[in-house]
Amino acid sequence: PFYLRTGKRLGRRVTEIAVVFQRAPHSPFDSTATEELGENAIVIRVQPDEGMTVRFGSKVPGTSMEIRDVS
Repeated sequence: PFYLRTGKRLGRRVTEIAVVFQRAPHSPFDSTATEELGENAIVIRVQPDEGMTVRFGSKVPGTSMEIRDVS
């Protein structure tokens, strides 16, 4: 589904496109490692400051099973 929010009384004046991905049906990681992760997303800002942001969960290097959000 697509959501379109418009109006003069929004919290900030910005034009952006956010593509938020659904969670995978089966997680390859332990459920406790992924509980606090945000949603994977691609955000394309059109104005005022053009740019692109990619957010996703990634395993921290090392032997422990620790996953954190990366931008």
